[in-house]
Amino acid sequence: MDKKTLTILQQQKNPMQSIESNNVLIGIITDKCDYIDYEDVNMGWAGSLNTLKQIHLNFDSLNDAEIFAKKYNYNLIVKETTSNEKNIKKKSYFDNFRKKNS
Repeated sequence: MDKKTLTILQQQKNPMQSIESNNVLIGIITDKCDYIDYEDVNMGWAGSLNTLKQIHLNFDSLNDAEIFAKKYNYNLIVKETTSNEKNIKKKSYFDNFRKKNS
């Protein structure tokens, strides 16, 4: 039987969040089984027999995720995300109303 996999992703920041906020790592558990997705005819909802798709774990550090994966015997995959924080120019609220020099 194949082991389940814990995939670690860096949480994408909401535009309303501060740039300096702490990064949270999201863990997604997957397995190799094929599950059938279906649509409930009466309600129009999408459903699935795979309840693991609904579970997202939050980790404060990569070390915490590694300990969790080792404890529960999961394969661990860490996906690096590209950070575009370097391109963000900090400005104040007042800068939205300044006249722009064209």
